[in-house]
Amino acid sequence: MIDWNPIAKKFREADAILIGASNGLSITEGLHLFADNATFERLFGDFKQKYGLRCILQGMMAGWPSEEEKWAFWARLIHRYCGQYQPTPVMNDLKAIVGEKDYFVVTSNGEGHFELCGFDPTKIYEIEGNWITMQCARPCHDTLYSSLEVAEKLSAAEQGGHVPTELVPRCPKCGGPMDIHMDAGQRMILDTAAQRNEDHSICIGNRDQVETCIHKAVAAL
Repeated sequence: MIDWNPIAKKFREADAILIGASNGLSITEGLHLFADNATFERLFGDFKQKYGLRCILQGMMAGWPSEEEKWAFWARLIHRYCGQYQPTPVMNDLKAIVGEKDYFVVTSNGEGHFELCGFDPTKIYEIEGNWITMQCARPCHDTLYSSLEVAEKLSAAEQGGHVPTELVPRCPKCGGPMDIHMDAGQRMILDTAAQRNEDHSICIGNRDQVETCIHKAVAAL
């Protein structure tokens, strides 16, 4: 049986906390990028049947036939996991662990839940980008734009796996297509403003490990 008191003691003594989070945290919150499960079927069953998609990640990386179909996929995804998002118990527990201490978040998760839960966006480094900003697909310049409001509008207008052509996001500089700000090799605009400060770390594992670790640490505090 794990004694959580030494871990809680480390948190209490820490001047600052470095939080490292990846897919295990997303799964704990009910977002599984790799699963062909009931949730994926409900949300993207038509895309699965038409394009053969087997999970969310395949949709994120797909070469879509049109911008209208690409943005229909992203609008559904962002609406479900960002626009409708409410902080989960595990995220509330994580905030309780951090408390008033200084912190920094390094995460490969793109759903933006740290920011949506109230963590300071200037203290979050999303190493593979995120879903709640977008960029010029070329890119012709390095400005990032909010995608959440756009996605909500597209989600409401989507019909039959397409969004209206007139609502498809276009680059305000060159008029070309826009992409969600995710890892796209050399085309991805890097978050150069994020600072990497490491003092202490929280290790994120699989779903059971995440829930157990965070809940036990909160109880020990």
